[in-house]
Amino acid sequence: GIMEAVDALAKSGFQPKRTILLQFGHDEEVLGSGAHAGIALLKSRGVEPIMVVDEGFAVMDPSPLTGKRMGMIGVAEKGYVTLNVVATGEGGHSSMPPRDSANVRLAKAIIALDENQMPADFSKPPVSDLFRAAAPDMPFMQRMAMANLWLFGGMVESASAKSEPANAMIRTTTAPTMLSGSVKENVLPQRSVAAVNFRVHPNDTVADVVAHVKKVTAGIEGIEVEPPPEGEGEASPVAPTDGRPFAVLATVASRTGDGAPVAPALVIGATDSRYAAVLTPNVYRFSPAVLTPADFKGFHGTNERMSVENMGRISTGFAEIILGMDEGD
Repeated sequence: GIMEAVDALAKSGFQPKRTILLQFGHDEEVLGSGAHAGIALLKSRGVEPIMVVDEGFAVMDPSPLTGKRMGMIGVAEKGYVTLNVVATGEGGHSSMPPRDSANVRLAKAIIALDENQMPADFSKPPVSDLFRAAAPDMPFMQRMAMANLWLFGGMVESASAKSEPANAMIRTTTAPTMLSGSVKENVLPQRSVAAVNFRVHPNDTVADVVAHVKKVTAGIEGIEVEPPPEGEGEASPVAPTDGRPFAVLATVASRTGDGAPVAPALVIGATDSRYAAVLTPNVYRFSPAVLTPADFKGFHGTNERMSVENMGRISTGFAEIILGMDEGD
């Protein structure tokens, strides 16, 4: 879609005043280094783009917040860090197990982390801006709650926690993913490990996550938390919403959604754009398409595809973004 947009503009005789750079990574889905190398090259050459646009959000039909169509522009994305929670204990034969083995201790730690989630925070952008923009399309009671978070914050948090997408928007999420211990069913391990993945909210840091895990598991004997690699996993900066780049994207998003309201939002996954913050603060994650639940079911699955309508929307939308950013200063 992006290349079709550029090709169509070139064929029309359009001559941009601004330089347009297209970068395509080959290993984004496996958290590879391709995009990082490309960004590093641009940085070394002193390139300072006015805006970077990557995948992330689109026009959601419906939005999980309002149940209605809404254009969502990713202005930040969560960080990504995995901590190894290690339990040690007495090993031996399963015929004479101790009451508090390494596996039991590890299970206690996992349960403690699950029952003591990182705190929610919707007091600052981008989540506060998202709630504010979505409020007019919500039922009266929800609108009132969003307008008075100082009073109804607990209720909003409780309601959001029941929805996996909403819960991921308001806090750093905790997900135990990999477990290792004994290599044989009748042997008790002396060491068991749980890899716990955290998607770090922009209002938190990796240090906050490490401190939280240590605090929650402090009362469990034999538990240690291995520190992550230094400088890894932080959330991206939050891009501004008061300048021309966001305004151009919002205009295109609204048109793509046939007049749908537009809101800044937090991308809960990881994109290659996380590397681009060294080039410009104006890093956004948006594709001019309309996505339904049926579209999401096809992502990375059998018969992955995009509708003809969305191919047209994306080509037209990116052409409009290029034209919009080429105007003015």
